[in-house]
Amino acid sequence: MDVDEIRARLDQLPDRQHDTLAAECGGVSLRAAAVLLLLWEEYGEVWLALTRRGPALRTNPNDIALPGGVCEPDESPADAALREAVEEIGIDVRQTTVVGRLDDAWSAAGHRIVPIVAWHYGVPRFEVDGIEAAEVIQIVVPELADPANHRLKTVNLGDIDYVDDILQCSGVTIVGLTADIVLDLTHWLDGRDRRRVPARRQGLEYLIQTGRIS
Repeated sequence: MDVDEIRARLDQLPDRQHDTLAAECGGVSLRAAAVLLLLWEEYGEVWLALTRRGPALRTNPNDIALPGGVCEPDESPADAALREAVEEIGIDVRQTTVVGRLDDAWSAAGHRIVPIVAWHYGVPRFEVDGIEAAEVIQIVVPELADPANHRLKTVNLGDIDYVDDILQCSGVTIVGLTADIVLDLTHWLDGRDRRRVPARRQGLEYLIQTGRIS
């Protein structure tokens, strides 16, 4: 994938019909949340910004993640994703344009997550907050899209098996929700369309039925 190919696919993203998860599942209300997939061009490549979560966070400390968080009342997913990215890694929204969105995902904390894709004009100057984000990890998109860096892990949830994605590149390991969303992005940019919401919904419903998400 070169820069022109990626930009062409990004131009098509607003027309893509995204799959969604219901705000309520199995009697459990899912809190609205959003994450930001921030892309930019540098050295003739397109890059994606990931973060390493702060070591003092209560959930998933030190994990590789995307900037994001819970939507405030009456806040759109795009506004929430941008606000959280400003707070966590100091992006300049004046140089950032929202391109579109990917399919809904969910977290074990009971969040319904909307992935927002945005383009940064020029190379971002990041400033981490040191609390939610300990550092920014910048990886070129073709490396994230390389099948050699992707493997699957089957997680047994009891009555069903759930396939978990694992990405290993640039010296980091990306797992779970973040890997799943990043792969949705790289598949789209590579000319394919990865439709994972039915499998995500099955896993979510099972965890709610068994009381692991409440």
